[in-house]
Amino acid sequence: LRVRCIDRSVIAVFASRDYVARHGAPKSPRQTKGHAALIPGGELAALPEGRWLSAQPSVAVVFTSNSLPALVAAARAGRGLIALSASWGAREPNLVRLFDVPKIPARAMWLVSTEASAKRPASVVVMRHLLEMIGRPAKRA
Repeated sequence: LRVRCIDRSVIAVFASRDYVARHGAPKSPRQTKGHAALIPGGELAALPEGRWLSAQPSVAVVFTSNSLPALVAAARAGRGLIALSASWGAREPNLVRLFDVPKIPARAMWLVSTEASAKRPASVVVMRHLLEMIGRPAKRA
């Protein structure tokens, strides 16, 4: 197997520029009181960042979804705060990073393939695209 850690990212709280303009920008967990929260549901409900955000005192859960892209779309639309990997949030030009979530360790993203699949053109295209998405240079085979 070929195994490569392609990203290690902390979890941070983000909101759209529009949301921040309307509701303010919390800079710490204590300042999330009264803010709208976008929370992973279904099988994603076990994610520590979702459990952390929903446990903050007096946040209003306004949207839950078992789709992270749907949650990010809701955040981009100004619906509330979202906790997600800093590397994902950084790729969203309309989202503002507010603060890092305490006590949740950085999350690693691993690229794993067999020797044979790593040489297939289709696999190479997918792996290069994943690396470009997170801003890492692709290594030539």
